[in-house]
Amino acid sequence: MNAETIQALCAINKQFYEGQHASFAATRQNGWPGWEKVADCFELDFARNTPGPYRVLDIGCGNLRFEKFLQNKFPHQSFEFFATDFCDELFEDAELPGVIKLAGEEDSDVSCAHRATNCPAASDVQYVSSDVVQLLQQGTSLRSLGFPLTEAAVAFGFLHHVPSAQLRLMFLQELMECVKPGGLVVVSLWQFAEDERMLKKALASHAQAQASLSKSNTPGLDFSQLETGDFFLGWKETHNAWRYCHSFSEGEIAQLVEQLKPQAEVFASFKADGKSEQLNSYLIFRALHR
Repeated sequence: MNAETIQALCAINKQFYEGQHASFAATRQNGWPGWEKVADCFELDFARNTPGPYRVLDIGCGNLRFEKFLQNKFPHQSFEFFATDFCDELFEDAELPGVIKLAGEEDSDVSCAHRATNCPAASDVQYVSSDVVQLLQQGTSLRSLGFPLTEAAVAFGFLHHVPSAQLRLMFLQELMECVKPGGLVVVSLWQFAEDERMLKKALASHAQAQASLSKSNTPGLDFSQLETGDFFLGWKETHNAWRYCHSFSEGEIAQLVEQLKPQAEVFASFKADGKSEQLNSYLIFRALHR
């Protein structure tokens, strides 16, 4: 996939989330069933961690659903969360009871930090606004976000928005560098095209989007550059609200695991979510010593 099409797809997604963040966040309030198994792995990892807060990096954090889930799941565990997203509106829609802005951040237009005090072991949430795909295209490390190395890093509902197999692999390789040696890296891979009903809906939406986007002459967008598994999905009944999404195949997932072997080993893998309980594939890696 060429750089122009990647940029066009990212622009389409950014426009979608900026325009639909309120209605999108309203449907994204509860945790995913698959997170329960992720939490089990985290709990096992707590004992390995040195004294102090358990640090978690969240890429594509949205409205901080995962942070709230962990706080509720482990009310007596202290956490430090480091979060980033390209849609600040979603972060601003986050509802953490007792959240206050930390001193010294009032004038910052690129980052902000909040402290959640709604649980016995108070947790920090430090947020940086960033376009991760743009960083990848520029060859800029995710470490440039300024976060410390963490015990765990997660990306839920994010990888299907990363255009091209090459950038998705690059992202995972970068994410391995964001955790301490032996740290956990957890990703969800959406497989909506494996569901017959969802595939039928996605094909119809994709055809409508192509017709609409062709008329609007979206700069840089070349439909011939799309890869197998790439779709444009609509949102509810909203007119011309399109988002680029990739559906992962079993072969593609196996290839990613193989490609990451020099850096990480699979600690656990499973499927969960949706009516079928098969909608997402979860991969939990342990980063190997560098």
